[in-house]
Amino acid sequence: MRNYCQQPGIDYAVVTFPWHYDDLLGHLNLVSTNKEFQFYWEKPSESFAMAAGGHILKITKNGSTRFEDIYTAIETVKQRTAQYNAGASTNSGIHFLGGFSFFDEVHDTQWKDFGAASFILPKRLMIKRGDEVSVSIALSLPKNRSPEKIHQKLLNELYALDEDTSYKQKKADIYSNGSAQKSPFSTNGQYKKWVQSVAGAKQQIADKKLDKVVLSRQLKISKSESNTPVDMLQKLRDQYPKCCSFLFKMKDAPAFVGCSPEQLLSFHQNALRTEALAGSIARGKDEEEDDRFKNALLGSSKNNAEHQFVVQSIEQDLAPFVKNMQRSEQPIIKKLANVQHLYTPVQAQMIGDKNPLTILGQLHPTPAVGGYPRKIAVDYIKNNESLNRGWFASPVGWINSEGAGDFTVAIRSGLIDKTNALLFAGCGIVADSNPETEWQETNLKFMPMLSALNHD
Repeated sequence: MRNYCQQPGIDYAVVTFPWHYDDLLGHLNLVSTNKEFQFYWEKPSESFAMAAGGHILKITKNGSTRFEDIYTAIETVKQRTAQYNAGASTNSGIHFLGGFSFFDEVHDTQWKDFGAASFILPKRLMIKRGDEVSVSIALSLPKNRSPEKIHQKLLNELYALDEDTSYKQKKADIYSNGSAQKSPFSTNGQYKKWVQSVAGAKQQIADKKLDKVVLSRQLKISKSESNTPVDMLQKLRDQYPKCCSFLFKMKDAPAFVGCSPEQLLSFHQNALRTEALAGSIARGKDEEEDDRFKNALLGSSKNNAEHQFVVQSIEQDLAPFVKNMQRSEQPIIKKLANVQHLYTPVQAQMIGDKNPLTILGQLHPTPAVGGYPRKIAVDYIKNNESLNRGWFASPVGWINSEGAGDFTVAIRSGLIDKTNALLFAGCGIVADSNPETEWQETNLKFMPMLSALNHD
């Protein structure tokens, strides 16, 4: 390791060890502070989780080339970073954690710490895959450095990390953070504006300017300071194990928290996966009603048309970059705790040495969160939607130096500070959309975050 760090042009070092502490969310809860970067990512159904604290380096970009610019900057940092694996089997490579905003630029003050694209090289990163756990410690190397000082700095970080985990004897009761509160839907005063916005979108569709556009709502509600973002994550991951739970928080900034059912892009070497997820209906009270709802969704011309826009767009976007694309001929049902969706998984192989973040930028935003045709729909949202989406409905995830990465679409999400939560939900508007039905669909999509905030 010492020899690696002494090489010319090396400014950072990442050392990975096997680790003994497997409660990553519990660890994040223990060491979380408003004074440092925090990140969490988990797919319980895949037995995979990562938790990070502190940051060594932040990469930020904006504008129409931000996906390519982030990738170029990450490649540069990789070349300046020495990495050493001390026997860990679960964590390979340097990891960069972050995401992108919905639009190319971010001007709203509530999203200023997130930017249009931000990725972090974390100071501490714990990864759990199955029963195996590893920890990576990243160091910023001073210009006048000695092997002894580097070694001591690494030991100090490991000792501090072990102290953080050694005294955890009990888990907090995450379900005791205040009593349940009433639903805000009946008193938020947004319905009339919603009806008008749906009517405006449907007129654009009738005029043949759009085929579909996704309109969004936001709810601002108060919360208890004791109900922390980590508490919310615990509830989300327990209630929605088929979804991807995530948290991204910069120093002294709000936390962006969510539990998304939609994978935008997962890749490893040349293999990639994505999916079309559009068309929704509630779960039934019992198995019979659940099947009835499922069959109604499968037979819905409105929902199938909406879903097909997403499938076609994904195929068109991927075509220049991949080969051997495979997908099911008909959508299947993806059942979550409170909703079921039309779902079409897609697999393919990247051609040559294509940049995965360029492909990510090509896919974002899919018609599931933007509309179709894409540019016209996105322009319509920018000019007509009253809220600022920030990172809502955008790619959030990670990429490493070994050619692997995973990004989810940041839906079922909210921006959380000490005393308030700003929640987001949207739905696709097509020619035969009904404002009341779409309003109820957004209410349904608010429920995961409201539940995590103790709203019934």
